[in-house]
Amino acid sequence: MAESGKIKVLEETPAADLRAFRRKFPNAGPGESHVVLAYMKTAGAGQAAYCILDDRGARAHAAKNGVEHTGLIGLRWILKRRKISTALEIDEIVEALRSTRFRLPKSFRV
Repeated sequence: MAESGKIKVLEETPAADLRAFRRKFPNAGPGESHVVLAYMKTAGAGQAAYCILDDRGARAHAAKNGVEHTGLIGLRWILKRRKISTALEIDEIVEALRSTRFRLPKSFRV
């Protein structure tokens, strides 16, 4: 969770909640399930929230269920717009992503 220029790591989702969610949505992986459940808890408490989801199926599920979401690349726009990260920091993240299996167009720029 990004708050006042800082990123806060959310608490782990209780295992029973995760199991119940995955029974309803068996195609959702454990990571995506945790993110959606954290979103629901945060948004339910009246706080602004986004899910960061890059899995196509998870994004489709989020869209059908009114979950505000973006991908990792969209996150960089949010961080830059809110002045949480500088363009240089985001460039470093993008370059780090290029060295992984993350699919990113070669022409992509911050």
